[in-house]
Amino acid sequence: MFRKDGQGKSSGSRGLSIGMRWLALGLAAVFLLAACGTGGGAPQTFQLSVPEAVSGPQGCNVSFQTYITRPPGTTGPVTVSITGLPAGAVADTFTIPAGAGGGTLTLRLGTAAPGTANLTVTATLGSETRTGTVRLTVQAASPD
Repeated sequence: MFRKDGQGKSSGSRGLSIGMRWLALGLAAVFLLAACGTGGGAPQTFQLSVPEAVSGPQGCNVSFQTYITRPPGTTGPVTVSITGLPAGAVADTFTIPAGAGGGTLTLRLGTAAPGTANLTVTATLGSETRTGTVRLTVQAASPD
């Protein structure tokens, strides 16, 4: 909508120009929030990805990939450990070397009883820690 000011000039284009500037500033702010987060804390240096679930028979080994994503400039080895294993199952801590994107975690199910357990995989890079949950299903051993 255009209006005439006291001198008979149209002021609608000026209002449109100012409105477009505010729209551009608003869109720039939304883009920055989406790209950089909400500014509520320090940026994370890495992310951890693990499968949702794994399964295997009692007495066997089960392996799965553990992936990390590092932003540019993030270096150093990442130590990976697991907790919540059922009695009779074991897993070793391992290290993802600097620059690598992941590694294989092997669970030795041994004498673990059939059933399910929620495992927590913990990855540590320097002073930062990320966790992921994996549902383990131990199946009954097949008779020989």
